[in-house]
Amino acid sequence: MLAATLENGLRVLLQEDHRSPIVSFQMWYRVGSRNEARGANRRLTATLTLPAGQHQYAFVVDGHAGPRSRRPAIDDGFGRRNSVLTL
Repeated sequence: MLAATLENGLRVLLQEDHRSPIVSFQMWYRVGSRNEARGANRRLTATLTLPAGQHQYAFVVDGHAGPRSRRPAIDDGFGRRNSVLTL
């Protein structure tokens, strides 16, 4: 993993993984509500409108991707398993 701090103080972490042809971009902020208790759980959420069909996803925790255990999972064709959501 490559770590660097830019002149403006932004810390950049780069980890390349050539096992599958995808790109993942994440931006994390070390901020919280001024009324939030110190050490409180900070959760980022997103709302997506997905078309009907089958959608694959995986969670990445500490650099390890995997399916969610309570959802059906399928092989992604690259030696990993993805959770499946069918709408």
